[in-house]
Amino acid sequence: MTSAELRAAAARRARGRTADSLLEQSSVAIAGALAIVAVVALGVVSYHEPVATIAREVWDGSRMLHAHAIPVHFGIETATLAGTAGASIGWLTAIFVALSVRIGGNVGPLVLVLVALCGALAIADERMRRYGVSLPLRLAALSAMAAATGGIRASEALLAFVAALTVTLLDRFELRPRRVVALVGLAIVGFNLSPYAAILPALGAAATAAALAADRRMTDRVRALLWTSVAMAAASFATPALADLPFRYASIMGWTGTELADSNPASFPAQAYRFGFVPIALAALWFGLRSKRAAGAAAFAVCAALAAFCDAHWLGIAAIVAVPALAASVVAQIPASRQRVASLAAIGVCIVLTGVLTVDRKTHRAPTAIDPALAASLDRMVRDGKTHRIFCTTAALCDAVVARNVRTLSVYMDARPGYPGALRTRASDVASGTAGWRKTLRDAKIDTLVLDTPRAFATLVSLSPGWQLAASSHDVAVYQQVGR
Repeated sequence: MTSAELRAAAARRARGRTADSLLEQSSVAIAGALAIVAVVALGVVSYHEPVATIAREVWDGSRMLHAHAIPVHFGIETATLAGTAGASIGWLTAIFVALSVRIGGNVGPLVLVLVALCGALAIADERMRRYGVSLPLRLAALSAMAAATGGIRASEALLAFVAALTVTLLDRFELRPRRVVALVGLAIVGFNLSPYAAILPALGAAATAAALAADRRMTDRVRALLWTSVAMAAASFATPALADLPFRYASIMGWTGTELADSNPASFPAQAYRFGFVPIALAALWFGLRSKRAAGAAAFAVCAALAAFCDAHWLGIAAIVAVPALAASVVAQIPASRQRVASLAAIGVCIVLTGVLTVDRKTHRAPTAIDPALAASLDRMVRDGKTHRIFCTTAALCDAVVARNVRTLSVYMDARPGYPGALRTRASDVASGTAGWRKTLRDAKIDTLVLDTPRAFATLVSLSPGWQLAASSHDVAVYQQVGR
């Protein structure tokens, strides 16, 4: 080649490097801005904890801090289960929420959720960095996780942080006693935060399966992971509820899995919500089968996607676990020359996802104050001095009743997870207006109904003899028995 041709080739290479650099910088800028928008949406727009539930958790945590004891049995605040075990399930979350209100006032629970989620996102980012994921793709993944976790509640946010730590320890598991003790300790903390900590031993089982697939035999590492997973599952007995928590899993998960409208942070129909996790699980499985390097990460992604598919309470936790794993799987499969294109495609997908979830949650966010019709009715019932038994079509509405801590007011069921499956099923049947709803209310001696006005059951009650409208607002109608 002549000197002129060499100079021209060098100039073309320099222009290519400049273009690549500009593409890299613009990718980082766009993804960074998207991540900032998603985190702001997470904290300011999407916070989904109903104020009544916060009030009930503050009441629950405050009485534990005052008495220096954890109540194992339901009290007179419930009309159906007074004296029955189950009240201690999720006690540690109530303690954290009560302390956050003492320290930070009304914004304390929001700060608690933000700190837990930002910690989980930081751990997830470190996982992706170790996997070798590029900065633009990491920022896009962080924005997706922030959008997916923006509507979760305090118990789920704290559990997401515990799950992020658990995956980090399982990801590079070593045969060290301290590693095993740390994993079992995290499982104990998780089960005392929420019954949905069942995902933690499931992640251990996924890590065991991935290690067995990689080693193709029962090595010492596989055995250690297997026994660690068993010990993490046994941690479900290490709560004040003792054996009561593990034996309630079928009823807790089965009920909430069918009530996506109440448990899902977004308002998507159940079929559309569940369908979204099928391609995620299949893609993760495909990545894992194609590459040993991606097998461990893919196993976590499959486990998380299946958990979120079964119950929407795991949605945010699944995002923290699955998104870094999917990003690592992409990096393992795509050549370095094409990763910039993959980063730009991921940024485009995340822009759409962040926008859809943020707009949806802004439209369907939880109320920031107790409904005025419910508050006025409770004030009136407290003043009349009579005993009232209250049924709510949405359990969180009854949290406002429990938070009043008035001996004359009791509820059929509030939003605590310790209620047995049979009672949850009966409550769901009544809220749906199925045959026998009058008998269920009569047997429980219910004299007050707090109804979501959009439900068809509200119309059914308004047309039924024996019930009269006591108060109403745009969202809630309160009915009382005639003569009360």
